[in-house]
Amino acid sequence: MRFRLLRLDVDVEIQEGDISTLEIEDRTLFARVVKALLSEVGEYAEEPYLLFDDSGKRVNPKKALHVINTLPEVPLSDRTMLAKLFKLVTERSELEPALYEQIQSLSSALMEATEDIVGGMRGDYGLAVEWSYETFLKSFGLSPITNQDYSLLDNCIRLFGFCADIGDLAPVVLVNAKSFFSENELEELFDQAVFSGTRLLLLESWIDARTFTRETKTTIDQHLCAE
Repeated sequence: MRFRLLRLDVDVEIQEGDISTLEIEDRTLFARVVKALLSEVGEYAEEPYLLFDDSGKRVNPKKALHVINTLPEVPLSDRTMLAKLFKLVTERSELEPALYEQIQSLSSALMEATEDIVGGMRGDYGLAVEWSYETFLKSFGLSPITNQDYSLLDNCIRLFGFCADIGDLAPVVLVNAKSFFSENELEELFDQAVFSGTRLLLLESWIDARTFTRETKTTIDQHLCAE
């Protein structure tokens, strides 16, 4: 994918196998770019931008990127992603005949027990929603486990794995991530992003003299000049 800032005519490639870093030294511009990406309105944003796929075709900016501007918190409960997880687990259950039969048997037993309980009551009652495994997963809140023992690095890696599991190819954009990681952690973060097939863009508000393995930098200085 290619990310283009229209006003400055700056392109940033976000490719699998490489880590892209966009450093914006001007604070006003940095804030505008973050706000623009969060708005998901592309060329109509406060700082207009476009997204292109690998074939050069324009991409609808809505849900095209996972922009994380909440570090050190990592959102692992996106509804769209969870819906894909429910569907994935349901499909995997159907590929395991013994487990699938067990699930169906348990669901039938649960419905029969419920009917027996309400059958002795004065009114007439019945379940309003037809049971399905996918409905069960949603009702009982299947999601990535949240645990205070997980570090920020752990949670970022878990996000990469979550995206890979559900086949979500939208690039991940981490805002000011370098402020939260040591050098060794950044190396590990980059390695895990590449390993999971995640396209990763770091959006930074300062210029870092360091260049890490696999990292490709684009810098916009205080004079709005890009290199």
